[in-house]
Amino acid sequence: MEKLRGPFVTGAAAKGVDDVTANEIFRQIAAFAEFGFCKSHAAAFALTAYHTAHLKLYYPAEFYVGLLNNQPMGFYSPAVIAGDAKRHGVAILPVDVNRSFAKAVVEDARAAERALVLAGPSDDPLGSSAPTAPTAPSSGHPSDSSKTIARYRKCRDHDVRIGFSSVKGLGEEEAKAVVRERELGGPFKSFDEFATRVGLKEEALRNLALVGAFDGFGEPRRALLWRARDAHRTSPTFVRRALSLPTTNAPTLPPLGEQERTALDYRITGIPTGPQIMSFYREDLARRGVLRACDLESRRHGTYVLIAGAVVVKQHPETAKGYVFLSLEDETGISNIIIRPPTYRRYKRVLDSDAAVVVGGTLQTVDGVISVQAQRLDALTLFAKIAAREWQ
Repeated sequence: MEKLRGPFVTGAAAKGVDDVTANEIFRQIAAFAEFGFCKSHAAAFALTAYHTAHLKLYYPAEFYVGLLNNQPMGFYSPAVIAGDAKRHGVAILPVDVNRSFAKAVVEDARAAERALVLAGPSDDPLGSSAPTAPTAPSSGHPSDSSKTIARYRKCRDHDVRIGFSSVKGLGEEEAKAVVRERELGGPFKSFDEFATRVGLKEEALRNLALVGAFDGFGEPRRALLWRARDAHRTSPTFVRRALSLPTTNAPTLPPLGEQERTALDYRITGIPTGPQIMSFYREDLARRGVLRACDLESRRHGTYVLIAGAVVVKQHPETAKGYVFLSLEDETGISNIIIRPPTYRRYKRVLDSDAAVVVGGTLQTVDGVISVQAQRLDALTLFAKIAAREWQ
């Protein structure tokens, strides 16, 4: 600000303002500048926080659709957002060739037989119907574990349907092309018909099959994977289509298990529609005395606890004097971990090489905020790769 004093005083003098008055005015402006930006910044954030809190409380499905459709953004990944949605009673429905749109949309569970879409991005056509049975997460419809949103929620039958653009191998244009073909030619009736009508590459066909986009047709995912190359040759994108042959039937193949489906969700869309990954390790962790995130609030301040989770956020601020902060997610929520500099140096290799950890440490409850000050960190190898968001 001091660099601006000279030009300001000179300009004021040219307008007939004396030197003393000009300097006093500048002093007041400079004083305001020391807190004015922070004040306006805080006010803007407060208003945004109020609006989003209101939306999440009363219209959670619409809230989560907004977050998923504006990635990358914010503190948490789409997988964490999906987990939070399920813990608050909003189902994350898988990609479906007759129900999904380019981006995520809100779907009314009561009108599932008509696939009524209630909200979504403005560039997606809405309100189409499809005759196929709805596909839903195999673990059943989630319930609100916090009870808060369940008490105030206005639209209790709204869930989130993932969009085509979340599938690896499908760009935004390809995703819109699928929707456009469905609007023009009607709902897809089979995997082979889809491949013929929509010009997608083999990778896209395979990934759609693996995440269950064709489950409504009743054919196992592994069988579709077997036939994906032949089906691709019947599509408009196959350069030697004249040589294409009918798709071959797959041999009898074992169905995908729950763990395999979860791993495919993480790998292909990054948005798990079924169980959260830590639930597959819960039985073993419970035998070891490891708590869930939701169990921490019932433990006394100062007690030693064991907690485990996937590392979803890692913060190492330069202003924190070497302290590191972790957010660990399990099937019940997120736990906050504080790591002192000596502990971080001792277990840095564990944090750098593993996507999940078991933390032993002291439980801290201060002003209603629960955290664990880590004393020990042990690696926990997961069957799917989960990338933490790191903040310096």
